[in-house]
Amino acid sequence: MQDAAHQTAEAIAQATSDATIAKVGLSMSVSGGATTIVGGLTMNEFGVIFGMFIGLIGLVLQAIQWRDSRRKVAAEIRALEAKEARELEEHRARMGMY
Repeated sequence: MQDAAHQTAEAIAQATSDATIAKVGLSMSVSGGATTIVGGLTMNEFGVIFGMFIGLIGLVLQAIQWRDSRRKVAAEIRALEAKEARELEEHRARMGMY
């Protein structure tokens, strides 16, 4: 009975150890690959990548601003149409009084 419990505990400890080693190995591989890529870039290549990143951020911000301005214009158009409809109804009511 005690041998089975001991073997189970050893198996759990071994599985935990294997999972930890696999996780550490994966993170070391990823960080090593990233270091190799970044370390292998010249200043020109880094500048190009950084410039592309800044350009992409600018494009996203411009798209957001464009979307917001279109919403604002659409709201203004709806407000003007509602105002014109009210004025037309008021004009018809006044003309009906005469």
